[in-house]
Amino acid sequence: GKSIASSVIIPRTALRGNDQVYIAKSDDTMEIRKVTVASSDRKRAVITDGLKVGEKVVTSPVRGAGDGMKIAIVDRAKDDKEKIVTAADGQDDKNSGKKSGQKPAKDAP
Repeated sequence: GKSIASSVIIPRTALRGNDQVYIAKSDDTMEIRKVTVASSDRKRAVITDGLKVGEKVVTSPVRGAGDGMKIAIVDRAKDDKEKIVTAADGQDDKNSGKKSGQKPAKDAP
């Protein structure tokens, strides 16, 4: 296939709509960010702008997601490398308890 310089590959489930991702930030909040998508298929999306290698993207649905929403990352299972991001305590009922997996972004080959 075509080579794309300076791109990041994320799971397709992390892409919201056509051009947004949810980022799990180090201060335990979530950020909604617009990205540039070069291509995508059922399993992955190639991002050419708006995402840095190593940033954690949320891969599961989050009801009532918003910028600055408090989140907590917990283990899904001992042998599973993925994590779960959940709305942190103190959020309104529509946000509490919704689970969202997150994976670090990877460099494109």
